[in-house]
Amino acid sequence: MKNSAFKLLLILWLVIIFSISYSKAQWFYGIEIAPQEPTAIDSINVISTVGFNLGYGLSCPHVAYYTTSITGSTIELDLFYDVSGPWNSANCYTIDTCNIGMYSPNNYTLNVTINKFGETYIIYDIETETLEFEVTNSSSIIKKKLSEYINIYPNPTESLLFLDISKNLKIKSLVLLNLQGKKLMEFDTNLRELNLSKFFSGLYFLNILTNEGIVMKKVLIK
Repeated sequence: MKNSAFKLLLILWLVIIFSISYSKAQWFYGIEIAPQEPTAIDSINVISTVGFNLGYGLSCPHVAYYTTSITGSTIELDLFYDVSGPWNSANCYTIDTCNIGMYSPNNYTLNVTINKFGETYIIYDIETETLEFEVTNSSSIIKKKLSEYINIYPNPTESLLFLDISKNLKIKSLVLLNLQGKKLMEFDTNLRELNLSKFFSGLYFLNILTNEGIVMKKVLIK
């Protein structure tokens, strides 16, 4: 009888620990680097999109600090999120940018790891994402990528999103998509101020079709 009661208590304790851990779970929506085709004279930024199964109002945990190290051609980037505080259970997304410096020409493997602190229980759901990229020789003439001619701000935004186009590009279509790629709204191609107040908080994509190609921008609505 005592053994049965002990087993029941143990199972209950494990269920509670799993539930607490899951309530503060996180997952990668993706990582990318900027510039996407770096040369040896570029300072490389890592852009990480992370989802959390928690949130307080319209806020979301952001990177408190990060560390980098390199062994051979493998770069380790550790992101540290402070998830202490009275978080409610609600999905939210965060986009953080970390500068990892300049690198000599080579093929690199980038490992990005999520770490959390500020919790009083054991973490079971540390997650890692890997990205491979190449650094080429520097060039006196660097061709700008199409995406660099189109900027959106503020990002994150609460309602209004502005487009800044620094090249004589012709916009053929301007479409907001959800994470599944579903078309939510198509805007007038002459607009440079988009009203997103009707959409819920979360991560979206702005698909911009130009006369020189397609640009996809991530948009975070707070």
